[in-house]
Amino acid sequence: ELKTPVAIIDGYSGAILDGIIEDEEIPDICKNINQEASNMNALIQELLFYCKMESGYIPIKKESINLKETLENILKRYSMDFKLNNINLNLNLEEITIESDKKLLDRCLNNLIINSLAYVNEKKNINIILDNEAITIKNSSHPLNNENITEYFKPFSKKNDKKVRKYGGTGLGLSVVSEILKNLSLNYKLYYDETDEVVIFKVFLKQ
Repeated sequence: ELKTPVAIIDGYSGAILDGIIEDEEIPDICKNINQEASNMNALIQELLFYCKMESGYIPIKKESINLKETLENILKRYSMDFKLNNINLNLNLEEITIESDKKLLDRCLNNLIINSLAYVNEKKNINIILDNEAITIKNSSHPLNNENITEYFKPFSKKNDKKVRKYGGTGLGLSVVSEILKNLSLNYKLYYDETDEVVIFKVFLKQ
């Protein structure tokens, strides 16, 4: 994951230093270098965060969280993505408040919504349900093998591919989600529902 942006930066900068890039091309090349450096920095920061979570070095700061408001604010970030991709977004959100770490939970839910956007199939259906039991995020999907579901939580799994990159993902999405929920003492479940043909991620709210 780090080798690709490093190779691109090395290639572009070397070409400029060797004088094989036309002057008028340099601004665009510099933009590409800057973008790759930003991607690499984001990945490094996410790796550091993941390692801290895995080692238990992130302090948990609990406060009262309005989950409906939290979900609505996250969805606003991607409102244009839902619109441009013609996603059928269905919400059923109750007024639920819990005591937890707001920043960590926000990060977790943000990653889950990115995943639903990245991997929704041609039916383009995403349902988000919030009730006393759980936060449930469903997206229409081609069949998944429930027996291999743990593969999705491995860092840089092939399941976490470039589809998430356009939404700011790093390939650590579900592995970070898993570590956050463990640290927040919240149970979760990811599975494929063959009847409705949807992937379902549930975050259970009873600690």
